[in-house]
Parts: sequence; C-alpha cells; structure tokens
Amino acid sequence: MIDIEGLRVETAKFSWRTAMMWYMRALGVAWIGAGILEWARIIGILQMRGVWFWDLQVELQVAVVYFAVFSLVAGVGMWLTVSWGTVLWILVAASQILCHTVLTDLFGSGMLVVGANVLTVLVYVGLVVMVEREDPG
Repeated sequence: MIDIEGLRVETAKFSWRTAMMWYMRALGVAWIGAGILEWARIIGILQMRGVWFWDLQVELQVAVVYFAVFSLVAGVGMWLTVSWGTVLWILVAASQILCHTVLTDLFGSGMLVVGANVLTVLVYVGLVVMVEREDPG
C-alpha cells in the first residue's frame, strides 16, 4: 500500500497463481482458434495442404475431426481454468506431438507444432511449480 498525500493506493502484489490463470486463458483462446480452424476445414472453408477435407485420406479426416472436437473443448476448459481442460489440452498436445514425430509419413514433420506444444507444456509445468512454491497449502 502506498500513501501519497493522504490518498491510499493499493498496489497489486504479483501472484504466480494469477500468472498461471492468464497463461491458461491465453492457451484457451489459442486452442479455441485452432479448433475453429479445424472446423473450417471440415465444412469446406479452408483446405489442408491444398486439399479439401472430403478429398483427404480417411486417416487424415479422422484426425481433423478429432482435433476439431478436442481442441475446442480443451480451449473452453483452459479458459475456465478447470482441471479437465488441462487434461484435454495435454492429451491434444501429446496427440499432435505423436502425429508429427511418429506418423510423419501421414501427417508430415511439423517441428514447429511439436516445438510449440513442448514449449507450452514446459511453461505450464514451470508455472505449476512456482504456484506450489508460492502457496504450498
């Protein structure tokens, strides 16, 4: 608290819990956007690598639908900062990592996607550690 000429001004104290909440919400917005892009592919607004959804291999069609549904649900859960949102987000991130590292012949090697997913998960784990250090109760 700062007292300037009789005026009391409350200063906000930095909180790792608040930082984690905003991080989760930012990720939520990103995943909702990713889900909307996947739905745009399904309904025929966007192409995937120059190919329309209905012309993709069945395996890729299944993956697009999987990511369309789970990305949106995970994004909403992350925005709400609920535990099931985090679980779904990690499931979708792990699925993307698997697709672009193990199944490269089908999905291509999307090292940018893999790197982004690994980075976001590592930042999340770091924030969890900092929140626990701040408030171990």
